[in-house]
Amino acid sequence: MGARPVPLTREVFIDRADFRDADAKNYYGLAPGKTAMLRGAYPLRVTAVRRDAGGAVAGLDAELEYGRTTKPRGVLHWVSAAAGHHAAAEVRLHAPLFRSADASKLGSDDWLADTDPATEAVVAGAVVERGVADAVRPGDRFQFERVGYFCADPDSRPGLVVFNRIVSLRESTGRAGIGG
Repeated sequence: MGARPVPLTREVFIDRADFRDADAKNYYGLAPGKTAMLRGAYPLRVTAVRRDAGGAVAGLDAELEYGRTTKPRGVLHWVSAAAGHHAAAEVRLHAPLFRSADASKLGSDDWLADTDPATEAVVAGAVVERGVADAVRPGDRFQFERVGYFCADPDSRPGLVVFNRIVSLRESTGRAGIGG
């Protein structure tokens, strides 16, 4: 489909779900002291975790392992944090409207009680590559790797692109996906 330059800068954004405080056997993301591969770049090892006043993760300090000879199992998607290389986004994650697998089998008055009020989760403060934001027109479709397929919403405006998830790739993980 083509190629484009993507600058690897001192600071990058990763999906919040790609870091955990404690490593686990089948977890392929980052954890303190653990290495994962930045897609299309180099292995990255976490050296320190920075936290805000409330104890939430505010950032990670890490080192690129240029000379590493074995490839880590985890591969992370990332976006450069340098000015001009990323854009603000809002991501709307839609889950099934009904809790039951087949709402048509419910009684005529039961279907309303079967609706899930948490059917939409809005992720404000998401970040996308500048090229994606610049190329978006309402109705355009994109695949966000490991997450799903998204459609640009007509609510998009200069300075904020809005995406609606139309197909999930992670149905078994609940409502997680972007930002976790």
